[in-house]
Amino acid sequence: MSILDNSSKDDIVVTQTRSPNGGVKGAEVSTRFAHYKVDVRESSTGQPEVWFRLESRDAFEVAMLGYNTTTNGPIVTLQRKRRLATDTPRTKVPGGYLWGSPEEDIPAKILRDCGVQLGFGDLIPLGHVIGHSEIITPIKLYYTFRWERVAEPRSGIEIFDVPLQKAVEMAIRHEVENDSSFSGLMRLYFLWKEGKLLNL
Repeated sequence: MSILDNSSKDDIVVTQTRSPNGGVKGAEVSTRFAHYKVDVRESSTGQPEVWFRLESRDAFEVAMLGYNTTTNGPIVTLQRKRRLATDTPRTKVPGGYLWGSPEEDIPAKILRDCGVQLGFGDLIPLGHVIGHSEIITPIKLYYTFRWERVAEPRSGIEIFDVPLQKAVEMAIRHEVENDSSFSGLMRLYFLWKEGKLLNL
């Protein structure tokens, strides 16, 4: 295979990008794991510049919420997963990578990892962030009040409920690991304080 030709082999797809005059301007290489783009652009001085972009497949996180009937404040379900190499816990909002359509993958992944049943139509978009420093990972954020525990989490994963206020404090103390989880929790907190959390 060559990036100078449009081609496909073993789930690797190479596509040329062309300039208006028909010349090859760059190339895009796509696999089920990542998307790599090389592009030649003109700099402010009129010289050609080569730009690179490495982007992984999309990811997602879903904040599953409930209400504390005593304090009338929201509760969020967090996930704690232990690293196999160091046996240290990693706390985050449940989520993962997408392999296909969000409609199928998100409920399946949450059910497999957390033993929680939810419907994609019940998810409320919370925006998105870009994760990881070494590769661009688009992470879509959602929340929902409509979910049900139907099974035990898979081995190595624990899910637990904490008040949203406490989850935010944990994130500020770096006890919640992912920046995407931090961002999602902070957005939920401000929506709650402004009375804009939707319980569809």
